[in-house]
Amino acid sequence: SVVYGFICLTVLVPFISQFKSSGSGHSLLAGTIVLAVMIFPTVTSISTDALMSLPKNLREGSYALGATRWQTIRTVLIPAALPSLLTAVVLGMARAFGEAL
Repeated sequence: SVVYGFICLTVLVPFISQFKSSGSGHSLLAGTIVLAVMIFPTVTSISTDALMSLPKNLREGSYALGATRWQTIRTVLIPAALPSLLTAVVLGMARAFGEAL
């Protein structure tokens, strides 16, 4: 988290200050972007594990009924894995909160 903060101060803050009419670039936007980058790997890995742990019968059944790949993802896989996906987001936010403290 110290490295992320240093990169934010040396790269992101000057970049944001170029687009602001007043101020130095030290803003909530810079902190939000850095925390989002920090939690992205956590949320992604847990979400991938949640989707891969679903039984193949769900996927194959949806395909057998004539659904496309995106229809299967949207109407079958995401609702089935929704509790695990929400858990991934909560764990990522808890990590961001802990890092910010």
